[in-house]
Amino acid sequence: MKMKKKMVVIAEQASDLTATLLPWLTERGYRFQAVDDMEDIVASLISRNRISVLLLDDTVSNGSICDDIAIVKRMFGDVPIIVTTKQNDAEKEKYIRKLGVFYYHVKACGVNDLKAAISCAMQDAVESYLSYGQVRGGGKEMATHILRRKPCCTSS
Repeated sequence: MKMKKKMVVIAEQASDLTATLLPWLTERGYRFQAVDDMEDIVASLISRNRISVLLLDDTVSNGSICDDIAIVKRMFGDVPIIVTTKQNDAEKEKYIRKLGVFYYHVKACGVNDLKAAISCAMQDAVESYLSYGQVRGGGKEMATHILRRKPCCTSS
């Protein structure tokens, strides 16, 4: 079994990740989908069966980025999540890393580290023959319940 399409879902609001990464993603043959809220992230993960990497900018979170990560991890298991942030917050980074993200990227470090992280996450997915997008159980009702949970950390 071989992964046919390599898909990156880019979740961002008022950020330039998609524009910055588009030429690089296209050059490598990666498909991508840009979304801008948690409902779109969940819908895209449910409807697609070849998600390789989720690139989650902290601007997409209405409440807590930690909650958004927990939702994805709970519903979709081991999908590699790369979190990007404009400014580092040590406490928030600690919580995010505890949730098992693949990579935590501070934008001031430049785009090359981010590209390397995407490549590594994609390679892991390909080597493991991973494709994500199947809900573990509960579907829309589970997503609605999880979206209403209290935040696990503050987003400052």
